[in-house]
Amino acid sequence: MCWEVFLMSPFNEKPAFEGAGQYVKKVCEQVRWGKAHRVISEELLNHMEDQKAAFLQKGQQEEEAEKNAVLEMGDAVTVGQQLDRTHRPRPDWGTLLIVGVCIVVSIVLRYFLSLNAGGGSQPAVGYFYPYLAALPLGIAVMIGIYFMDYSIVGKYPKSLYGIVLACCLLGYGFSPQINYVHIHVFYYALILTCLYGGIVYSQRGKSYSGVVFCGAVGVISCLVFGLRVSVTWMFALNGAVLLTAAIKRDWFRVQKKYALALVWVPVAFIIMMPFLLYFRRFKYMFITEGAEYGQSYVLNMVREILSNAKLFGQGKLPSYMFQSNMGLEEGNIIESLLPSWKSDYSLTYMIYKLGWVAAVIVLILVVFLMVRLFKIVNKQSSQLGYMISLGVTITVIWQSVIFLLNNLGICNWSSCPLPFISPGNSSFVVNMGLMGLILSAYRNNSIFRDRKFSMKSAAGSFGEDPEQHCVNLWKWQLTIRKL
Repeated sequence: MCWEVFLMSPFNEKPAFEGAGQYVKKVCEQVRWGKAHRVISEELLNHMEDQKAAFLQKGQQEEEAEKNAVLEMGDAVTVGQQLDRTHRPRPDWGTLLIVGVCIVVSIVLRYFLSLNAGGGSQPAVGYFYPYLAALPLGIAVMIGIYFMDYSIVGKYPKSLYGIVLACCLLGYGFSPQINYVHIHVFYYALILTCLYGGIVYSQRGKSYSGVVFCGAVGVISCLVFGLRVSVTWMFALNGAVLLTAAIKRDWFRVQKKYALALVWVPVAFIIMMPFLLYFRRFKYMFITEGAEYGQSYVLNMVREILSNAKLFGQGKLPSYMFQSNMGLEEGNIIESLLPSWKSDYSLTYMIYKLGWVAAVIVLILVVFLMVRLFKIVNKQSSQLGYMISLGVTITVIWQSVIFLLNNLGICNWSSCPLPFISPGNSSFVVNMGLMGLILSAYRNNSIFRDRKFSMKSAAGSFGEDPEQHCVNLWKWQLTIRKL
């Protein structure tokens, strides 16, 4: 296949408008947000081009049409002041408020845990102070990414994704392990889910090859995640959701039903294979009857603790739990009975110590946060902003759902942290960074413009190669034509 490229330059011809540049410059001087200048300039010049074309059709000379097109725009200062009120960075104060409340709850929870070290095998003495060091780091990461140009994810999606995936692979050499599992993989999967949105965005306008490429990237990522079944499932499902959203929004030149099958059949295989190979193990993630001792110990213990919790105040454990813990006071036995009481099962611990009201408060915060994040997704006019916002939202939802399923005794899953609330310094910093990314997309929504290609097909049907791509770059026009 051969292509020829034409680049039309304005240098050897008369400028499209004389005075248009000065008009645009004067308008932009009134707009304080520098990032909006490029978008405003493009909008004004395009509008003046349309006005000029209309005047030319009415029989006016080119010079007169140009002059009238500029005059039609109105006073530059007045227009600039109006655009200044329109184009301003818009922080989502509601989401920031909810995140702030979550952080306050997290501070209280961690301080409470540090005071209740008891006689458990994993005391939490000094546990509160390391969090105070991670708190400003997480806030700084969120602020830094918030003011960053998030469109870099759309400009260099493959490079960014490849670098992060390579770092995840290298991390196996020196990352700490818990129960023979590298803990760094989970945090990289959260980041890669959002960057995967950039990969999907980069394949817009392609046919089935774009869907296959996105699928191949996802499969390679799952192979890197290795034995972390829960992480692999999380990434596979999140990636499938992002691809499905792109297909539904007509980003690919495909038949939707075949493209969706191309996405979900491999994902179903990835999910079912571990379940079929280790059915007995997964069985006791949900049931306790008939299980050998230790197979469903945590699930059984969580259910027993919750069944003896009160609406307010500390619950009361049944008498048989005291037999193997004769040397401990009643208030400190739970630290010996419940593994990971200060991290993975911190909500269960808090429910037993403080009552079910604590769980209700946490659930309300989680629901409010999810609602706010979905509002950000729905308000995105940019395709890149939509995909990044959706990626962040589904990662927050996944973590929240798995954490609550574990802590409410519904299943015994490989636990995820509850974003911004449950203990875990690494998870706090990573999630704060993701929150900065989605808030950056919301803040820049009014000024970001997706790259647009005007494609013409010989038959105008799916599966045909485009004959010509035309891209307007200011006064330049780049044309790539099939020979």
